[in-house]
Amino acid sequence: MVLSFLLFFSLLHSDASVNKNQYQELKKVAFSNEKDMQQRWKALMELSKIPNTERKKDLQEAAKSKVWFMRNASLLAMNEVDPIEARKMATQLLVDPSLVVRSAAVEVLAPQLKTSVEIRKTFWSQFQNKQNIIKSRSLWIRPQILKHLAEAPVLSEAEIFADLASSSEVEIREIANSALKKIK
Repeated sequence: MVLSFLLFFSLLHSDASVNKNQYQELKKVAFSNEKDMQQRWKALMELSKIPNTERKKDLQEAAKSKVWFMRNASLLAMNEVDPIEARKMATQLLVDPSLVVRSAAVEVLAPQLKTSVEIRKTFWSQFQNKQNIIKSRSLWIRPQILKHLAEAPVLSEAEIFADLASSSEVEIREIANSALKKIK
């Protein structure tokens, strides 16, 4: 009995050492400017799966990276590690220079739309944000945001959806009309 306990304990200890070493190696790759996007992305996603006391701090650091794919990967990874922290991160990344990162932030926050008035307000604000419009045309994020808002439209938003129902953009118009049908 004592021998099996010692064997179990030594296996646990060796697993922790392997995980720590593996984590540090993945971290080196993830934060290395010499590695390509695919290698760094994969390393960051993999290190987020290894239990480590530095994991959240490293993901938060990656969210401040100068390169979009690190910010994007950190948000997706944080959503798996700590969804509450990911929502905080996503709120900040909704105004990221990268459309891909902003789009991922929308997806992280969307499940909270039914329970958070603040997120609804933020989504409407981002829907109107000029950053998401080029030459009077919506970037893909605007219909993405509107679809989420239209899944459970609020009566107080009926006028906004009614205005959007006459949009020159077909996709916006269709989403707005579907929301209006749900409100009535």
